[in-house]
Formats: sequence, C-alpha cells, structure tokens
Amino acid sequence: MYPYFIFFKQVFMQINSVIFIGMAGVGKSSIGKDVADHFKLPFIDTDKQISGDRHLPLNKIIDQIGIQKFNELEATYVEKSLNKMAIVSPGGSFIYSTDCINKIRNDVIFIYLFDEPKNIKSRIPNIETRGIVGLQEKTFEELCFERHHLYKNVANVQFNINHYGFDQVTNQIIQFLDQFINTPFKP
Repeated sequence: MYPYFIFFKQVFMQINSVIFIGMAGVGKSSIGKDVADHFKLPFIDTDKQISGDRHLPLNKIIDQIGIQKFNELEATYVEKSLNKMAIVSPGGSFIYSTDCINKIRNDVIFIYLFDEPKNIKSRIPNIETRGIVGLQEKTFEELCFERHHLYKNVANVQFNINHYGFDQVTNQIIQFLDQFINTPFKP
C-alpha cells in the first residue's frame, strides 16, 4: 500500500460523517441518498431542512435574511447534523463557511462532486428561483469556476460526474468508502 493511502486510511477510519460538496444541481442529494441507503446511515439534506423549518423556498429565505446570515444558518445546520454518523448534503454555498469547515474538517470526509456547468444547468429547470447564493452578481459559470477551486481545496477526494453517470459515480463512492471505512459504516 502506498504511503498516501496509508495516511488516508488512518484519517478515514476516525471520521464521524461524510459531507458531499459541489454546485447546486451537481447531484449531492441524489448520490448522497443512495450512498446513505447503502451504508444504512441517515441522509441529511440541509437545504431541505432549512426550507422545511422556515416553510419557505431557499430563494425567499436568502432574500429575507441576506447572504451572510444564510451562510451562517447553513453552517449551523451542517454542524447540528454531525451529532450522529450521517451522510450530509449541504447547499453549494456551504463552501463559503470557512470557520465551520475548519472546525469540522478533521472529523468528516469531504467528497467533491464535479460536473461541467452546462451539464449542471441542464438539470436545474428553476435556476433563477432555486436560491443559489451569488447568482445575483455572477453567472452560473462564473460561480462554478470560483467555487471549483474552493471545493478542491477542502475535498478529501473528488469524483467527476462529467465522465460517468450518477449510478457509476455512486458505485465508485461506495467502493471508495468501503475501502477506507471500517465497521460503523458497514451494514
């Protein structure tokens, strides 16, 4: 086993949760749910929790409280979700919550799901009303480029959806996690 993988094995065997990061519409929730089902773990979609708790769509919540307060709220939901082992899918703007990320980074695996902006946009029919932080000032493509570097810097591992379908990437992630994570995650 290469030293690189020995390091990862030591780190991954001590994790509390898996957090999927990536742009809105990339597949964090779809793939995350399937991975959670495989490992018989809870799946937490923080966007759905925030929207459900406030009885409003995300774009309305962002309009009401502003981007900074929304990012703080999102970080709070992510932190609360880590009180038990789970698969977590935060919104794409969670990447701006650097204090939270730095606080939890040694206790979780960050999996970055990447796809080309044109592919992601084709999966988001309601892009203007979805509640994507930053879309008011930048194009979707600009946001993807800006966040790509942030996601890569935070991620423990990256999976490219643009080369494979959701099912193949889901299976790759399951194989990856099976390789490094011991008993608590296995059914």
